Amino acid sequence: MNEIIINVISVLVTSIVLPLITFLGIKLTSWLNTKIKDEKSRALLTRITEVVTRNVASTFQTFVESLKKENKFDEKSQSNALRYTKEQILKELSDETIEYISDNFKDVNSWLTTQIESTIYTLKNKKRLQ
Repeated sequence: MNEIIINVISVLVTSIVLPLITFLGIKLTSWLNTKIKDEKSRALLTRITEVVTRNVASTFQTFVESLKKENKFDEKSQSNALRYTKEQILKELSDETIEYISDNFKDVNSWLTTQIESTIYTLKNKKRLQ
């Protein structure tokens, strides 16, 4: 009788419990990898946002503001300010971060332009509300 119970338990463990444990292990690994990827993405995007915001503010303070006071902030100056800001941002971003932008948003240059313009818009509206 005991041998029969042991054989039944052995069959159950072999055919149900072990595959279930393997399946759950795979699901857990997949879930953890997703969480790690999400955390890494969140950290990279936070870092990018900080770098863009800091450089936009710096360019405005050191370059744009003085040209506006002199009434010399024309289209060429805007283009130069954008180019300079992009250069400064790219100097601060790691290769891994630039690769992340490229992999997820394709064109780094266009994406940075959009982020810079968005940050300028946000900062201008924030200043108006104060």
